[in-house]
Amino acid sequence: VRFPLISKNFLSKTVQAEPLIQDNPECLKMVISGMRYHLLSPEDREELVDGTRPRRKKHDYRIALFGGSQPQSCRYFNPKLKRDAYSSTRAWK
Repeated sequence: VRFPLISKNFLSKTVQAEPLIQDNPECLKMVISGMRYHLLSPEDREELVDGTRPRRKKHDYRIALFGGSQPQSCRYFNPKLKRDAYSSTRAWK
């Protein structure tokens, strides 16, 4: 989780208040680290690289599978074509 990329308001009011975060020392340390990031000056923020920049996407698609059978093809939305498309599931094996 990249807590420095979350707004300080959401981080302090929502994430920190979550019982699962409060009960886990490792998670709490990560949240505190994210809060510290928001206290830094813009110049000091530039020096931090890891965990403070959004990840670059590797693919132009996302896959969501539903159901329990093993179909021979899968329907998906192609954002470039702006329409549904089909792909053979055999190529995934």
